[in-house]
Amino acid sequence: MSISRAAVLAIVLAMAPACAAPPGPARPLHNLAAAPTAAPAPRRPACPPPAPVRVQPPPPTLGAIAGTVIDERCELLTGATIVVRSQTRIARAEITDESGRFTALDLPPGEYVIAVYYLDSTLERGGVRIRAGAVETVQLAMPPPVKAEPRITHDLSGP
Repeated sequence: MSISRAAVLAIVLAMAPACAAPPGPARPLHNLAAAPTAAPAPRRPACPPPAPVRVQPPPPTLGAIAGTVIDERCELLTGATIVVRSQTRIARAEITDESGRFTALDLPPGEYVIAVYYLDSTLERGGVRIRAGAVETVQLAMPPPVKAEPRITHDLSGP
């Protein structure tokens, strides 16, 4: 957790009457407005389009989803769990192969949500429309992993 300079100043000013020093010569205040701000979060690099995933054409009454899963560095992710579901039920659960690719075949036409689970990250993408006789191709980019704050679970110093 990081605290901005403005928040620290507000805390110090709130505590000032309780811990005020004896009066002395006035000191100039620093201009907080001119203080450098934190750099914006780095943008995700523009990833190249995924290589086409070759899938047997689905039957004329069903559709399919084929795609790849990448991380924040545009690297393909192996072993990510993909869950494809409609509003009423889970349609398919797949795992990406060693090339980061997956396919979900024989899906009834309609709108689907794709959920991706990889380590501690989750991504959901809705509005994937499946048409009869067609293969919808998607590239799913996982968010960067969340860094957990360290926490003390046991005090080993004793009583």
